Amino acid sequence: MENGRADIEFDAAVDTCGLTGKQREFARAILRGANHTQAAREAGYAGNDDQLRSQGYKSYKSPKVQAFLALAKDVGFGVHDEPGDVGELKRILWKHARGDDKNHAIRAAEVLHRIEKEEAAARDATPRDPIQALKAMAEIDPEFAAKAAHAYRIDWTPPELANAERCPNCHQLILARS
Repeated sequence: MENGRADIEFDAAVDTCGLTGKQREFARAILRGANHTQAAREAGYAGNDDQLRSQGYKSYKSPKVQAFLALAKDVGFGVHDEPGDVGELKRILWKHARGDDKNHAIRAAEVLHRIEKEEAAARDATPRDPIQALKAMAEIDPEFAAKAAHAYRIDWTPPELANAERCPNCHQLILARS
């Protein structure tokens, strides 16, 4: 919350619903857009990702947390300005695509189809020729590209390292450390 009044209103809503300290922090994280695992971690629960996901699910399903989140939605606490990702957008679009409103369903299906086509085009645009991929890597890190070529037994050396020495036994580039 950004200002004192919002914090006071948030605290009053927490008190009204009877949330514990961990439930409060869990709900705050959920309102910021965290998933169940992230929210459980932020709330202070311990464990590995599976345990945190399970605890997050239990916390989310708690009647007190559900009551608070419903109240928060009505009051406006649930509006967060953090950007979403493509996965979140797809989940929302699938909800609309499966919904009862046919116009929304058709529009959501069209957008999902467009996203899928764009993702497929991006996958297809990925260089499939190993030499082209190594050249692209060499633009960023020639040493890494040389090591990758050697690891995959590709006879290629980045132009920047063409004069580097090779090991007499394994023919791997010996890169000078400066």
